Amino acid sequence: PPRASHYSADFGPFRLKWERHSEFTRYKFIVGGPCDDPFASPAVQTVPADWLAGLPGEVMVATHAALLMAGAEAPDYEALATRHFGGNVLVGAGIAAGAGLALTDFRIRDGFSRLLVLDRSMTARQTGRMMQRLLEIDTYRLMALLALPVAHRLTPWLNNAERELAQITAALVESNEASEPVLLDRLTRLEAEIESRESAHHFRFRAAEAYDDLVERRIEELREVRIQGLQTFQEFTERRLAPAMSTCASVSARVESLSQRVARATQLLSTRVAVSRERQNQQVLE
Repeated sequence: PPRASHYSADFGPFRLKWERHSEFTRYKFIVGGPCDDPFASPAVQTVPADWLAGLPGEVMVATHAALLMAGAEAPDYEALATRHFGGNVLVGAGIAAGAGLALTDFRIRDGFSRLLVLDRSMTARQTGRMMQRLLEIDTYRLMALLALPVAHRLTPWLNNAERELAQITAALVESNEASEPVLLDRLTRLEAEIESRESAHHFRFRAAEAYDDLVERRIEELREVRIQGLQTFQEFTERRLAPAMSTCASVSARVESLSQRVARATQLLSTRVAVSRERQNQQVLE
């Protein structure tokens, strides 16, 4: 139905789970696959190509996740990295307090990142929850990072706007009745531009904060257990996502601070212009 927010069905060759979120939709295709090479063919290849081509929007995140039973012996992480991840450095940890293992390299190959989950002793429902959280971590992490290019684009403009405000306030100290209207015009133009930028990007920065919070909560829910020699999901996120979110928060705070400073300067100058006009009106009346 048009207003549905979720859908699940078994189509035989594959199972489909669909979820509608505030600004994206998630499609999960689930199939049985070979255990010897689980990343040989993504599950999406079993889906009709014409139906896939008709989906609206663009792909933001694509993950090929494989769920296998863990062996009796401890995994050889170097061998797993060579076999499934092109020899790249792995990020991973025990999940569900050690009942499973999750490994990835956060690299994109053939349009997909890869996620390998080894089941030691998880229940079916526990496995589903862990897989869902792992997929959401990657999704929300990349959705949060949509704000970073916006922050980078705003930074040069912010530098120029702050210099413009500094020049106006410096001129305001020695202004007179002749120059005050000109300064007021410059301030109102600057204020309008700031309001336009803030309105255009407010949602993106607030959404990034919400996605970042979701990433942290999903990582906590994994109940990670460190694997010697590997970065955990928490450590990887702190190193890669936290600095980007700090940059976005800093730029957002600068825009809000600049807006407040311009508003105060405008109010001050408007008061001075109003006083000057009242004085002129009194002179005319006299």
